[in-house]
Amino acid sequence: MQPEDRLFPAGNYRHEVEIVTPNQTFTFTGLVRLSPEQIRVVALGPFGTTVFRLTEDLATGKIETEYFLEVVRRQEGRIQEYYGLVRRLLLAPRSRAPEPPLAWTARNADGRPTGASWPQGEGRQITFLLGNYGDEGFPQKVAISTEKFTVNLGVSRAR
Repeated sequence: MQPEDRLFPAGNYRHEVEIVTPNQTFTFTGLVRLSPEQIRVVALGPFGTTVFRLTEDLATGKIETEYFLEVVRRQEGRIQEYYGLVRRLLLAPRSRAPEPPLAWTARNADGRPTGASWPQGEGRQITFLLGNYGDEGFPQKVAISTEKFTVNLGVSRAR
């Protein structure tokens, strides 16, 4: 797939992230650089300090992660799980069906995806809701729901 056909074109994005679990809610800002070669994510703490940095080489699939707080390092498995879900959308095509098992389930009047699902077996699935498409054509609101947590993203171009 050509990078220009992605739901999120190459560029720099700011993600206002809210992760809701049954016991807690976490919020932080993420900066994402998406290019044809790699995805780079930087999570920022309350004072704009780097909490963790993740870089994926899209050619090899190799992911390098740096943690700058021990309390965050202990959540590495969860961070990888959240990243894996967001990654699906960052690399998803906008004009055709995404790679299985992810499937678009709804589109708006302009033909842009507004819903997707990812079957998990035994009747369970992960759902993706996308909305508030701006002039640049990417969704500015995203909600990803699993049986364990929900990730809400407010997405804008980073300047």
